[in-house]
Amino acid sequence: MLLIVPCNLFAQENFTLVQAKEYAIKNAYSIQISSKDIDLAKEKVGEIKAIGLPQVNAELGHQHFLNLPVQIIPNFISPILFPNQPPNPAYIQAKFGTNFSERASITVNQLIFDGTYLLGLEAIKSFVELANGKVKKTELEVKEAVTSTYYLVMILKENEKVLTQAIANLEKTLNEITIIQQKGFLDKTDVEQLQLVVNNQKTIQNALKRQQEVAVSLLKFQMGYPVEKEIQVLDNVQDAIKIALPATPSIETNADYHLLATQLKLQKLNIKKEKKGYYPTVFGYFSHTYTYQGNDFKTIFKKAGWFPTTLWGLGVKIPVFDSFSKKHKQAQARIEVEKLQIVQKQLEEGVKMQQKQAEVEYVNAIEQYKSQQDNLLLAQKIVDKAQIKYKAGVGSSMELTQTQTQYLQTQAQVISAIGALLKAKVSVDKAFQSL
Repeated sequence: MLLIVPCNLFAQENFTLVQAKEYAIKNAYSIQISSKDIDLAKEKVGEIKAIGLPQVNAELGHQHFLNLPVQIIPNFISPILFPNQPPNPAYIQAKFGTNFSERASITVNQLIFDGTYLLGLEAIKSFVELANGKVKKTELEVKEAVTSTYYLVMILKENEKVLTQAIANLEKTLNEITIIQQKGFLDKTDVEQLQLVVNNQKTIQNALKRQQEVAVSLLKFQMGYPVEKEIQVLDNVQDAIKIALPATPSIETNADYHLLATQLKLQKLNIKKEKKGYYPTVFGYFSHTYTYQGNDFKTIFKKAGWFPTTLWGLGVKIPVFDSFSKKHKQAQARIEVEKLQIVQKQLEEGVKMQQKQAEVEYVNAIEQYKSQQDNLLLAQKIVDKAQIKYKAGVGSSMELTQTQTQYLQTQAQVISAIGALLKAKVSVDKAFQSL
């Protein structure tokens, strides 16, 4: 047993909320997928940079003419042989070329100047920044989801704990009045009424256990933790509901605002790109080619049959008139910038509103929780008095059952208030989030 039991214990892993979020950042599926966007962005950077680097292409060609093409040309031979007679026939058929033609070439192209390319090099930095910003936003969303589910597991555990204690107290009272009933001092209906309350609470307790299993499975899924392995949350409700409002962060550190600012930067670069479309493009090229012509394929391997051709050059492509296409594209890009600036202002005001709303809901949840805590103490006093009166014979079983039910309902309201408080706390953390 000493050898077997520890193996089962080590199969379960314990997590605080902080540890659960740290684990999720490394293993959550959504973050793993989002991180691939950074890899894609880096590869895109390499692709854009490669446009301005030398482009080398090699080409091989083989042609075997089974029938050489025929050309119809004027008959220039007859006038030479028979100068005093008209050409007969007027045209003759001629074949030019050889049966075999081989070609091997290498070409190098180099972009020398392109305004849009230089701007693209500037834009790729913002492109990578955008990918990183999306990953950071995904991380915040995962932390929020993990926190909400972690709190749910805590609440269900606390509810089960409270309900277990309540059932134990009810069963103790039930045993006491059962003994009194067996001695003939109480009616059996009194015992049955309290037994009914106990049975209902046990049914609720079983449902809570199943809900807790589902919540734990959801937490493991959100963390990227193997669902088949056991997990245990370590934090408790009392630590989680500590009252503290976070400091108001700068709007620039808001994840959505940061992403929007990066998109705005890219859109402004798009305006510059359209303007630079009027700039000329300068490129250079170099080509070296060997060709072979012959009627015998065997001579292809002899050096004498190959002839080189080498050339280099420069080219300039100058845009002259595009029927105002670039002008309209610039106008579209400017409109997109204006739209994003409006959205940016809307987001800024929306964040302020969200922060104020979350703060108000949080304060209300705190007051509600404190009120329910006071109600629970009051309900406990009422139950204690009802039990004393019942045992003294001056109280009814109906009163005792009602006070017990009222106490259980108050406990449920306390748990509900804790849930609302933790939910409000998540909303506050989201509203005051920062990168």
